[in-house]
Amino acid sequence: MGLNRAVESRPACVVGAAGEHDVVAAVRMAVAQGRPVGVMASGHSPSVAADGAVLINTGRMNGVEVNPRTRSAWVEAGTRWRQVVERAGPHGLAPLNGSSPNVGAVGYTTGGGAGLLGRRFGFAADHVRRLRVVTADGRLREVGPGSDPDLFWAVRGGKDNFGVAVGMEIELFPVSRLYGGGLYFPVDATGDVLHAYAEWSRSL
Repeated sequence: MGLNRAVESRPACVVGAAGEHDVVAAVRMAVAQGRPVGVMASGHSPSVAADGAVLINTGRMNGVEVNPRTRSAWVEAGTRWRQVVERAGPHGLAPLNGSSPNVGAVGYTTGGGAGLLGRRFGFAADHVRRLRVVTADGRLREVGPGSDPDLFWAVRGGKDNFGVAVGMEIELFPVSRLYGGGLYFPVDATGDVLHAYAEWSRSL
C-alpha cells in the first residue's frame, strides 16, 4: 500500500474516494461494521497499519482553487504540493509546503508542517483558515475559528486522530524569489562545522 513499504497493511476494503461524500459513506460503512478507518493520500510516508480497516484513498480528490485577491487556496484531500505550487506561482504566491513536491498537502499541514519558508512564516498548520472534516460519527463538518473551534485547534497538528480532513483553505504568501541549496562537508570536518555554525548563529 502506498509508496513507502515500511508498514504493510491488509485492509478489509479500500474506497477510492472521488469526493467528500464518498468519504462520508466510507466512514459510515466502517462505523456500521465496527471497523477502524485508515486514510491514504499520496502514500509518501509510513503510517499505522490499517489491517482489517476501511482504507480511504483520497488520491483522486486533487482539486485546487487559488484566490489571488484573498491570498488563499482551497485544497482537496488528495492534492500534492506540486499542484498547489503550480497554481499559486503565476500569481506570485506560495504555500507553506515542504521540500518534496510529491507529499500530500493536507496530511502535511494537519501534521504541523515545518517547511522551506517556516523560519519566516511559521508552521503551515498555523495558516489554515478552515477545513471540512468527516468525524467518526460520519458527519461532514465545516471547521474553523468560529465553528467547532476545539476541533479546528486539534486537527491543525493532531494529524489523523480527529477525523478525515477532506479539504482545507490555506493562506498563501507573496514570494517572488527563493534561494535554496545545500552545503555538504566531509565527516572529519563535523567538529569544525558545528562550532562555526554555533558561532555564526549567535549574530543571526
